[in-house]
Formats: sequence, structure tokens, C-alpha cells
Amino acid sequence: MNEHELKDAMREAVVASSPPPPMDAGTALDRARRAHRRRRATRGGAVAGLAVVGIAVGAVLVPDLVGGQGAGVPPASSPSGGPPSVTRTGLPSAPVQVTTAGPPSRPSVTDRSAADPSGTRPSWPDGQTDRTATSGPRADRARGLLDDLAAALPPGLRAEDRTRVGYADHGPMTRHQGQYADTVDGAQVWEYTATTPVVRPGEPGVAELWIQVETRGNNRVPGEACEAATRYPYPISGGTCEVVEVAGRRVGVVTGAVADPLRNTYESAAFHRHPDGTLVVLGVAREYGESGHPGMASVPLDARQLAALAVDPRFHLD
Repeated sequence: MNEHELKDAMREAVVASSPPPPMDAGTALDRARRAHRRRRATRGGAVAGLAVVGIAVGAVLVPDLVGGQGAGVPPASSPSGGPPSVTRTGLPSAPVQVTTAGPPSRPSVTDRSAADPSGTRPSWPDGQTDRTATSGPRADRARGLLDDLAAALPPGLRAEDRTRVGYADHGPMTRHQGQYADTVDGAQVWEYTATTPVVRPGEPGVAELWIQVETRGNNRVPGEACEAATRYPYPISGGTCEVVEVAGRRVGVVTGAVADPLRNTYESAAFHRHPDGTLVVLGVAREYGESGHPGMASVPLDARQLAALAVDPRFHLD
């Protein structure tokens, strides 16, 4: 058989065979759908298997995390059962690092009223129309706090009102405020704040000094001294805390921070809690932020001077 005879024989075989069946689109689509369902079922089974494994692992680990019995190493605890605390007398053996954080939130009367299903409006004390006292004894107390802060400055420093340069919309540089915070066990809790520029006569530069007093019954800041400073680092961000004793009183003084005018934080701060729970917090920075005035060459108050201000009886308010 030559080449032509082979081609003729193959052509005849193709013609003689039956043609392929026609394509059924419906059948092909049905097969595709079944294949898709099989793949999805396979993936679902795999996910379910992983979930079961996750639940089993969680059942083993959760008791350890919450302090219950279970496999694993039991959690370590301090001898007192609480978190490590700063040395009770003198300076701690090592400075306590202050972490970056903003002020903690305080449940306000407004917040509680918003969550009240009865829809009652907040009731402000002493006939006030909002939280801030603009007249009366509470407003007078806030004004007195500003005056006492100026009078308590150590020799060589002076509180001196200034006018902002280029920041007129930021308001006065000398400020004070008294605002209602809460009622605890029938007693009103108030927060008094004051801010003043500080200068050193004969030298250039304007520093900023701030004080806040929270009356007894306050519950925003747990602990005292460095414990309060590390749990509630505002008005300071960063730095380290050491305990400074003044007349037998313990004050947590934070130094070495970087002031941030946008967040109203300072370079140094002091935290002191009186025995009745009243909390005094001070902050100082060598420059008065957004005032247009140059700052001092250094922070005007050292750690012991800040601590002395914190324990000053003039700032033990009610």
C-alpha cells in the first residue's frame, strides 16, 4: 500500500463512522453546578474541622488564662496577689517607665442619662445649667486655686499673665475652671483646674504650669504617687517616675518627657493623693504651647519643687 492508498483508506473509515453526539448545554451546566457544590462542601468540611480543633485548644488554654485549673504553667503572681508596686519608702530602686496614653474616660452624668431608658435629663447641682460652675462658691474656689498657685511658686519664679502672639483664637493664657464630675455616696466630686504662664524675672522665655485637683470620692485614677502616674499618665506622655517624699508625704514625680502642645502634655508632672482620696496633679513645660512666646532654656521646676507644690495644703480642696 502506497501513501495515496493509505490516505484513501483512512478517509473512508472516518466517513463510515457515526458522527459525535450533539452538545447538550443544559447537561453541561448541570454537571458544572454539581462539581461546584462538591468543592464547596469539601471546603466547608475543612473549615468545620479547623473550628473543632480551635474549640478544643481553647478549652485547654482558657482555664490557664483566667487562673483556673488546666494544662500549662500556672500564672505567676506577686506575694500580695496584686500587681507589682513601687517601693513604699524613699526612691524606687529603678525609675518606673510612664507609658504613652491619654486621659482616662470618666462616666459623666450626661453619659449615664443618655443610657437611661427613662430618658431623663442630667441634673446639675446648685442650679447650674451645665457641668461648669460660672458663679458661686465652686467658681470662687477655682479662681482661688489660680491665685494660690501663683503664690506658691518658689523664689525666682513668677506667675505673669501674657497675651498670645498670633494665637488670639486660643483664648487667654491664664485660665481656671471648676466643674462637677459626679456624686459618690451622696457627696459631690469636683474637678478644679488652673493654668498660668510662668516667667523668671530678668530672663527671656515663658513656661506653662497647670494644676488639677479632684476632690475626695474621685474614682478615675487608682493608686497614689507613681502608681497613679503610670495608671493615669496624662498630663504627661512618656518619661520616668520616681517617688519623692515631702514632709512624710509620697509624691510621684515624672520627668524626662517631651511636651506636645497639640495634646496638652508637659515635660514634668507630679501626682499626690491625700489620705482622704483628694488627688492633686501638676504639669509643667518650659514652653507655653501655641502662645507665640519663646520658651525657657530649661524646665523651671525641679522634681522636689514640683513635689512641694503637690502637697501644699492650699491645694487640698473639697
